Amino acid sequence: KNKKFCRRLAVAIAVLATLLLIAALFAVVIPEVTTSLSRLFETLPDHLKKVEKWWETFPEKHPKLYSNKLIAPYLKMGVDYVTEGINGGVISTIVDSISYVLGGLMGAVNVLYNIVIGTIVAVYALMSKESFMAGGRRLVLACMSRRRSDNFFKIVRTTHKIFGGAI
Repeated sequence: KNKKFCRRLAVAIAVLATLLLIAALFAVVIPEVTTSLSRLFETLPDHLKKVEKWWETFPEKHPKLYSNKLIAPYLKMGVDYVTEGINGGVISTIVDSISYVLGGLMGAVNVLYNIVIGTIVAVYALMSKESFMAGGRRLVLACMSRRRSDNFFKIVRTTHKIFGGAI
């Protein structure tokens, strides 16, 4: 009875430690992500205005480039392309970025869900270890001859001795 209590206590401590580790990870990551995103969305309009102003004043600051007949059409096309991209393409990029962030958050929730389900299965397996071992032993004895099953159990015992100390 004491052995069962010790096993239950060990399983409970392991599950609690795992959940605390996951909670600590989320407690560190989530505030940082929300702070970074809010800062990005606050400063993004100012940065876009600076870039647009820079592109609009580029011809005034570099008149020799615009007087060159070979370069001028390409520069004008580049300025128009960047201005159009800032005015039209940035919003779609922001929307795409938000969808990626939300997808990442949904992935994190999915990982958390899988961890919870895995923990439940692990607790169940650890609590019922002896009955699973007895069932496996009966299955091996039913499927193999006595000599082969003895060899199989010898290999399993040796493997347990080798790897059991490392776990």
